[in-house]
Amino acid sequence: MRHLRTVGGFGVIAVAGVQASFVLSRPYPQVGVTLMIQFLTPIAVIAWNWAVRGQRPSGATHRWPKRRRAR
Repeated sequence: MRHLRTVGGFGVIAVAGVQASFVLSRPYPQVGVTLMIQFLTPIAVIAWNWAVRGQRPSGATHRWPKRRRAR
């Protein structure tokens, strides 16, 4: 709890940076290409860690939240 403001600040800066870079890069490539790059980047990072460092993806990488059943 001591560092909550610091961690929150870094989180806000990270999210704002991603969105700003996305908006600023839109005039150059087509929108479809930009969206593809944005959404495939986490997969590329996981693949890079696996290929270069030999670090396989953990169970948290592909774990989906459980859905509640409708009554």
